[in-house]
Amino acid sequence: MTGGRLTDFTLEPLQDGIVAQPAPPRPIYHLAMRSDVRHHAQSSVGSSRWRPDIQSLRAIAVLLVVLYHAGLPIPGGFLGVDVFFVISGYVITDLLMREMAATGSIAFRAFYSKRIRRLLPALSLVIVTTAVIASLVASPFGLQQETGKTGIGAVLMSANLVLYKSGLGYFGAAANDNPLLHTWSLSVEEQFYLLFPATLLAIWRLARTRRQLLLSMGAVVVASLGISLITSFSSSEGASALAFYSPVTRAWEFGAGAMTAVVVSRSGSQPSPRMRRLVALFGISAVLIAAMLFSETQAIPGAVAIVPVLGTAALLWVGASGWSLPWLRVRWLMWIGDRSYSWYLWHWPLIVFAYILVPEAGAILGVAMALLSLLVAALTYQWWEDPIRRRRLFADYSTSRLLVLLVSIPTMASLLLVVGAREQWGGITAIPPVAGWDAGGEGSCLSSAFEDYSPAFCTEPGGEGSVALLIGDSHAGALGEAFAYAARASGYRPMTAVLVACFAADLEVDWKPGLRDAKECASYRQRVLDLVRRERPAVVVVAQRFPLFVAYDSDEPREGWQQCFTESCLRGEAAVDAWKLGETALVRQLSKSVERVVIVSSVPEFRTDMTQRSSIADWVLGGDDTARASISGIRRDFVRADVAAASSYKGARHIDPASVLCPDTSSCFFRVGRDLTYIDSNHLSTFGARLLLPQLIKAMGDK
Repeated sequence: MTGGRLTDFTLEPLQDGIVAQPAPPRPIYHLAMRSDVRHHAQSSVGSSRWRPDIQSLRAIAVLLVVLYHAGLPIPGGFLGVDVFFVISGYVITDLLMREMAATGSIAFRAFYSKRIRRLLPALSLVIVTTAVIASLVASPFGLQQETGKTGIGAVLMSANLVLYKSGLGYFGAAANDNPLLHTWSLSVEEQFYLLFPATLLAIWRLARTRRQLLLSMGAVVVASLGISLITSFSSSEGASALAFYSPVTRAWEFGAGAMTAVVVSRSGSQPSPRMRRLVALFGISAVLIAAMLFSETQAIPGAVAIVPVLGTAALLWVGASGWSLPWLRVRWLMWIGDRSYSWYLWHWPLIVFAYILVPEAGAILGVAMALLSLLVAALTYQWWEDPIRRRRLFADYSTSRLLVLLVSIPTMASLLLVVGAREQWGGITAIPPVAGWDAGGEGSCLSSAFEDYSPAFCTEPGGEGSVALLIGDSHAGALGEAFAYAARASGYRPMTAVLVACFAADLEVDWKPGLRDAKECASYRQRVLDLVRRERPAVVVVAQRFPLFVAYDSDEPREGWQQCFTESCLRGEAAVDAWKLGETALVRQLSKSVERVVIVSSVPEFRTDMTQRSSIADWVLGGDDTARASISGIRRDFVRADVAAASSYKGARHIDPASVLCPDTSSCFFRVGRDLTYIDSNHLSTFGARLLLPQLIKAMGDK
């Protein structure tokens, strides 16, 4: 260095270290930064070695994610992904900084060749396998198609964008059925790898000191974190989904790792043993406490992610000194860390497919699949992932040829899954619509709110005949089209007054938070009675789902129904008696203004949404016999209560859908030929509702 100018240099590796040697004159890269570069080159010798603490951190990250997905009580286990992001930012920055310090540039082709051989082999294998299993196990009605689309996105480094565009929030029930949901994080990481090297090189050449490099990185981190916080706390679902899936809102996590690498490279002195212990304890505590205390109910990533990100950065900083917590040098933990990538890829598809086949299994099934996926990951690492990365397999393939192979095969498999689900297999090509009848032609009279209810809008226009009225919850709405047809066939004009998740029966229901306000349902019942007194319909058809009202003792069969949605769930005879009193009171109130009351009992229910299973899954679970339990036991008692309520008024009639849907009293039809009778586990399709037409016409027109 002479006259205040920076001289370039090269680094010649020796056995015991790296020393600077004079080099021929060439353009000066300003981040040669006097002695700072020498500091980085020398400190990076140690960091280039295999770091047991980093492998253990990877193991902790994947364990948090896998155990969370397995259903164990680790509410913030999903934050393990944030730990991965910080590690990636640190490792890649350290790698590139050493290369730039040695050569003044980045060999982009070599860098991306290593990324391709490191990431694509296992990912491609998992996508192809998932597509094959999904075609046999998952439903063609959405799930297969979403899996195929996500698979294509994962291969093309855009699974996060595919999931965001599809509107599937990470924590939503629909997204949790997607066996490739977890590939969103891989796409974010790959997008980082795609953009970061060139960005770092540009900053490296423009910055004069390492401080300027840190300030430049810090500006990006602060901007990304700010955008992440704003979108995370937004009341808009779209904004919160963007915060979760966007590489922009995740860039600060990679940046935190990158800044840690720069700080480590600059440090000329070792931290004291006491400082190392304190920082390390803070780091591991931050990661584990975040996993145990935070949950999906908070804004994600938001401020929540700051805790594990800082904790991970602290552990990486300490580990760079050559010391780490004894916990991070455990042999089995490092073994998992080596296989963490494959385990992350395999665990979620196996868990999803297992629960499709055995939907009522508890967390024990998730744990079993997590262990099985670890075995599969170990085999993948041993015989596929590592051999390709180290060129023991496909050794004669150039990187470009290998890239074409590893991209084209999973893309074709995923595309075939999408096209096949839409056109070829599953027996049925689309889920039938809900049978909600739209009298006005401009909207639906099946609503989740009743404030703007219009009798005129929800009555078939024209004609002077008497009115037939349909009341109840969404199960009544599912009968809408069949009811309208039966009403016309019986000489009536159809009218509907239906409200989702509200009983027409006179029941005091204290709905659980987030469902219904008891006052709202009470208002609905009163307005229905006022409507009946004012319009004086000739017929009122009542349909409602009594399983919402029931709790089950541990020794009682679930019968395929969900747990009730009320705070004070009644049990056994108490529930049946309360239902009978409520139905009877409703019939008596209606009988003051109505000639005919028709009570339609709740339909038999399946243990799971049958549209989300393929014919193979049906076969494993016994096919259409899955509704067997729901036509026995406590359901019979509720049907008898409906019969008793109908018997309290001579003008009342009763219909039990099980007599049509379950003709042999041992199993119920979910499909007839190519037609589905249900749209989910408990709502009839248009076709299913039409099967009840003869009973509806007879009950409404019988004099």
